[in-house]
Amino acid sequence: MRLLLDLGNTRLKWTLAEGARLHGEVVALPWDTSDFAARLRALLAVLPPVGAVWLATVAAPEREALVRGLLRESVGVAAHSAYADAEVCGVRLAYREPARMGIDRVLGLVAAHAAGHAPCVLAGIGTALTLDALAADGRHLGGLIVAAPQL
Repeated sequence: MRLLLDLGNTRLKWTLAEGARLHGEVVALPWDTSDFAARLRALLAVLPPVGAVWLATVAAPEREALVRGLLRESVGVAAHSAYADAEVCGVRLAYREPARMGIDRVLGLVAAHAAGHAPCVLAGIGTALTLDALAADGRHLGGLIVAAPQL
């Protein structure tokens, strides 16, 4: 069983996966919860045995460090991190500095490409509003990121 975590700007989200199948619901915990660490510790304590942990983060480094520490303490497995690069799983990023593109956006492009949904435009609406165009051959054609409408 793998634990997949997304450390966003506003909240931490996760789900469990085995092979290509997701198990259970997506759990979300807002960062601004006063007892964030205690609540995360309690949620991690009731997980089934986890063999691997994968982390995608756009969160502040101190938040990532907190989550990594709680994962080591509660799950006993070090987290692997996903990073943006010029090419990721057949998707070639248009950014001159690929590491500056949020891994959440990159993984969305990878998922769309792997599922055969390209060509397409991916839209993400969270703390930010993002749009990314993807060609059928896996070329990222560019995108944009702005504050989400509620901001």
